Amino acid sequence: MSDKKIRIINPNRFMVGLKLMDGIREVVVHPNSFVFLEENDVYYINNMCRLFREKTLFIDDEEINETLGYDKDYLTNEKIKHLLSKSPKDIKKVVEENNYKHIKDRIVNVAKDMDLPASKLRIIEEATGYDIEQILKSDKEKEEQIKKTPGRKKK
Repeated sequence: MSDKKIRIINPNRFMVGLKLMDGIREVVVHPNSFVFLEENDVYYINNMCRLFREKTLFIDDEEINETLGYDKDYLTNEKIKHLLSKSPKDIKKVVEENNYKHIKDRIVNVAKDMDLPASKLRIIEEATGYDIEQILKSDKEKEEQIKKTPGRKKK
């Protein structure tokens, strides 16, 4: 193997910790960020856990994706926005194909930031099992709570 550095992408809203091959080094991939790992470490992580298989993290290297049998075309937030602009039938198909909770979370979070018609929100709600209205309300309540919270007083 070579000393080639591979870009590992975390498109989620949570951090992912990785323990590397030597058992001592650890790396944290921050939300909506990436890290560079050595090729050996990528293969080790692939053998030890399901982060790449379950699409929690993505490998940004066509050759390694091909070797490991992964689809290089992963759902970025831009692709999710494009998907949500399509017909409700297309939206339902893609959401139902992605069985992992973190992917459904990302779809819901992108949908929250868009101004979607009620028909598309209902499709997303049915396909993900989330109560979209409750999520939208809770976000508005959080924003109002932040506005109401007084700033810290200096001593």
